[in-house]
Amino acid sequence: YALLSVAQYDALVTVWKAKQQYNRPSPAKQGVSTRVPVADLPSYPSEDAAVAEASCQVLAFLFPKEAEWLKARAAEHKN
Repeated sequence: YALLSVAQYDALVTVWKAKQQYNRPSPAKQGVSTRVPVADLPSYPSEDAAVAEASCQVLAFLFPKEAEWLKARAAEHKN
């Protein structure tokens, strides 16, 4: 669990750095109406996508026999 948590944390740190670097306006500032409240933070890159990919990579490393299944589920979620 520690390895997975550290990978997720590092992914979020990298996302925050990229958000500050690119400073893409939040969906609300772009005129996009959302169904759920959205924080007024830069919108690129996605925290959810970064954590999901980091989790998939670490779990595939820890459970090599399940790597194909994990990658297939990740691809399914991306689509």
